[in-house]
Amino acid sequence: MRNNKLRTFLFFFMISVLLWLGSQLAKTYTHVFNVPVVYKNLPKKYYKGFLPNDTLYVKARLTGYRILKNKIAPPVFYLDVQNNDLINEQQWTPFTYKNQISELLGGDNRIVTITPELIHFDIRAVDKKKLPVVADVDLSFKPGFAPVKQAELKPDSVWAYGSSRVLDSLTQVTTRHYDINNIGKNVSKRLTIKKINGVKFNVNEVAYNLPVSEIIEGQTQVKLYVKKLPSGLNIILLPETVTVKYKYFKSDLDQINLNSLKVSVFYKPQKKYWKIVLDRPVNGIFDVQFIPEKVSYLIKQTHD
Repeated sequence: MRNNKLRTFLFFFMISVLLWLGSQLAKTYTHVFNVPVVYKNLPKKYYKGFLPNDTLYVKARLTGYRILKNKIAPPVFYLDVQNNDLINEQQWTPFTYKNQISELLGGDNRIVTITPELIHFDIRAVDKKKLPVVADVDLSFKPGFAPVKQAELKPDSVWAYGSSRVLDSLTQVTTRHYDINNIGKNVSKRLTIKKINGVKFNVNEVAYNLPVSEIIEGQTQVKLYVKKLPSGLNIILLPETVTVKYKYFKSDLDQINLNSLKVSVFYKPQKKYWKIVLDRPVNGIFDVQFIPEKVSYLIKQTHD
């Protein structure tokens, strides 16, 4: 019984609250709205990054319902630059657009005041220049890890807008400084472009991607070959095989074919020892070392 009474009380209480709230929202109030101005249809030789950030303060009388709706979805006033000749006029009067602003507020409203009364529109034509982006990044890796290749920036260049005097002095743009430590996997990060006074960019960030993998050490035995050996000679190499030590990235393991590995020495009878060279490299391996690094030899004359 107590639960039923409580539910009944709460039900009628909520009904009363909703009716009271509805009656309050139906009343008319005076409220000041902050309406940002967005300039559109700018001529091509002007860059939107230099547009002023203007705001209108609109005092209006309207219902509580309409105030609540405009609080949830704030109105924005769009002003066409070319159609209103703002480049030449360099100023405009907001109250001239009273009807358009009233439509933004919606409902049966009455605008009392719009401030400021006059807005100056100061924008100048600017030049543009495409500049490469340089990432200012210091990297430190976990032991046994290294970058597979150089980092990639997207985009790797940006459009810079400003006066020709400033742009002519620029050869590149850099990002803010970043320290990335203890790296043991691929790096993917957004880098912010460093600001330059009097210059705007078409983007403010670039994507930085650096493939990273673990370095693995391997070794194999390979038979030596003699290059530029004259006919009629038989060479005995001491030793005839060499241990090849190498490194590779773990991520490249499936692409490595050691069957194509070939090492050799050049026939140089004036030398006591012949240095071993990598004759046919293998894609995916690096830091190749030979044990031993050079070999001795015996020259045996063959008879026809």
